[in-house]
Amino acid sequence: MNGLRGVRRGQNRIQFRDGTVLEYQVPNLIVDGLAMGNRILNFDGQFEVVDRKNNLTSTASFCYMKTQEAKEQGFGSKLFGFFGGGKKQEPIPHDHMTFKIEREGKTVCEGNGAWTGQIYWEGKRYWSFDDDFEPWEQEKLFLLESDTTKRKDLIALQTPNNYKEAQIAHDDIRRVEKDDQFFRETTKR
Repeated sequence: MNGLRGVRRGQNRIQFRDGTVLEYQVPNLIVDGLAMGNRILNFDGQFEVVDRKNNLTSTASFCYMKTQEAKEQGFGSKLFGFFGGGKKQEPIPHDHMTFKIEREGKTVCEGNGAWTGQIYWEGKRYWSFDDDFEPWEQEKLFLLESDTTKRKDLIALQTPNNYKEAQIAHDDIRRVEKDDQFFRETTKR
């Protein structure tokens, strides 16, 4: 055994304020190369999102196990090919995926690509790993006061050798958390 397979079972739902509910299934997560070789993370199976309110289904199919099957059959094809039999099977890149959006069972659009390279919708490049992107600027975001970037202990740690002030701030935060916990427990119905 040189890898692990992660599987998530059960219903997954996201509900929006307008009443729309998205139900989704996630693909399996496979980690290879744990004992030897390169450590590689791959997806296998389908990521499916269903919007019953708008009659939409979106499916992304990951092809990792087909890649493994092609590798295994590839050896057999080479052996049989030596004796004049067997057919050559084209290898599928491990990161290959296909997409489809359907409305009421009819395909609205399709795409394909590699989650580590480029994504195409209806034959047009939609995304590439090499695309320039806008840097994430935290200053422009609205952050709650409880956001971890505003914690006084973390802010104090940004100043070199300011461990004592950071520890005092950390202790204050923990004291408030304990007081809140005590209040919740004593006021339970």
